[in-house]
Amino acid sequence: MIVHGVKVTVKGSTIKNVRCEACQCQYVYEMVRQKSRTSDNAAGAGAFGAIGALAMAGVSAATGGNDPEKLRADARKSLERELARTCDPVACPACGWYQADMVKEARKRYRTWMLGLGATLMVLGGAPLLIMLVINTDPHTAGRVSPLAFAAAGALVIAGVTTFVCRWRAQRGFDINQGYPSPRPPYPGAPTGYDVKQIAQAPGSAQPLPASRRGRAEAETWFYVKGEAQAGPVTWSALKRLVETGNLAGQDLVYAAGSADWVEVSSVPGLMTASV
Repeated sequence: MIVHGVKVTVKGSTIKNVRCEACQCQYVYEMVRQKSRTSDNAAGAGAFGAIGALAMAGVSAATGGNDPEKLRADARKSLERELARTCDPVACPACGWYQADMVKEARKRYRTWMLGLGATLMVLGGAPLLIMLVINTDPHTAGRVSPLAFAAAGALVIAGVTTFVCRWRAQRGFDINQGYPSPRPPYPGAPTGYDVKQIAQAPGSAQPLPASRRGRAEAETWFYVKGEAQAGPVTWSALKRLVETGNLAGQDLVYAAGSADWVEVSSVPGLMTASV
């Protein structure tokens, strides 16, 4: 069977505003996610090739066929849902406490390698075990399977189930806040949280908020001033919507995280064009 696939990957980010359950500090962090969609067409000879082609065709139809734009739209919807519903384990920068939803997320990520190990053991043991049971129940082949082979396959299945149970028990006992309030290293791979009080400074004295630098305005975290009130952080797309709807004019001030100072909207490349 020959398989040809079209794969589309979309990336996105959002600014998460969090209020600490322990000290009531308000802090923010940038959450980045990516989603992929793949569509495959299968062709081959024989019964297995035909079955594979039908299965692949069903998956392809459900995900928009081989049209990259449909795949991208589907991936983008999935990305938006994940950005809205999930979180990263980011400790409060003031006291180090992880919030309740972050504790749940950390538990989901805890020892995920055990899921793969357990599934592998069950497949390695379960498939041969089923075949041996079929052979042993056939009157013409009964008794040809060695009891040792049965025992080995069964042991693999039991090991797989045990791995799942051990991971479940380990999850229940895992507490990312253990040791609080003593200083602890940040959660591996998680972004950094920033105290809103420390970054919400008046124009001209703003402290830069380090953000993921990818060489594009779309990757920045932004703040803006309307009248005498400062707001943010917001993403680039949200900032563009403010310009499009007339909530920000060319003379209003905006600040990109990590930049030296506040600048006028009209001086930001690609921003004013959204309102034209």
